[in-house]
Amino acid sequence: MMLTVAAVLFPSLGSFVTCGVRGGCNGASEGPIQEISIGIGLVLLVAYVAYLLYGVLGIEGIGKRAQPSETHFLTEEAAAPAHRTAWPVWLAVAVLGAATLLLIPVINILTDSVAPVTQALGLTEVFVGMVIVGNAGNVAEAYAAIRFAVARPGSPRTGVHGDSGLDLALGIASASSIQIAAFVAPVVVLYSLFAHPMNLVFSPIEIGILGLLMLIFTYTAQDGESNWLEGAQLVALYAMAAVVFYALPASAF
Repeated sequence: MMLTVAAVLFPSLGSFVTCGVRGGCNGASEGPIQEISIGIGLVLLVAYVAYLLYGVLGIEGIGKRAQPSETHFLTEEAAAPAHRTAWPVWLAVAVLGAATLLLIPVINILTDSVAPVTQALGLTEVFVGMVIVGNAGNVAEAYAAIRFAVARPGSPRTGVHGDSGLDLALGIASASSIQIAAFVAPVVVLYSLFAHPMNLVFSPIEIGILGLLMLIFTYTAQDGESNWLEGAQLVALYAMAAVVFYALPASAF
């Protein structure tokens, strides 16, 4: 997430310096900002692949694989009960691919309804995208994280023992954010080159909120424990950000 903050901060600062705080780049000044965004997007994708190799596949060194006794937050041992038979890789990939294909028409319906909703309710597209669409797209991850967080030690329903339920919940929550920031965003920038070019320039408000959330999440997760008060404070922080997105006009972003 720190790399993500740097990835949006560098082109945004370049845009603020060359085009002003409002980011009104055009003509000759737009080309370098677009090139910076593309280059940083490629670097961010490489960093995301390294994150997958280390955090998901358990590759901790060149030519070295993690031992079966080592634990990672997305390993089969933590995610599935011992008495269940694991799916073969081909079946898991097929189910994931089928679910992705089935989601495409649903996503199209959701995105096509953004403009009518913003006009009918008087909301800005920034608020709808950041709060409503953002939460709708993360329902599955949120459900899984909450399910493992509330699991009792030794629960046969989840197969999660001790503190590993909280570890898995934090892993799911952080992995979802990392995937959007370090994978989806660069892919969107590269894909936009075939239609309407986009860049990684964000407003000072968005950069400030992203940086603050990253620091607070790191502070909350570094001690390896949590409680309901910390959760309530994180929800309150998110509500504050939602108020900002709701109250400010679209021109502020």
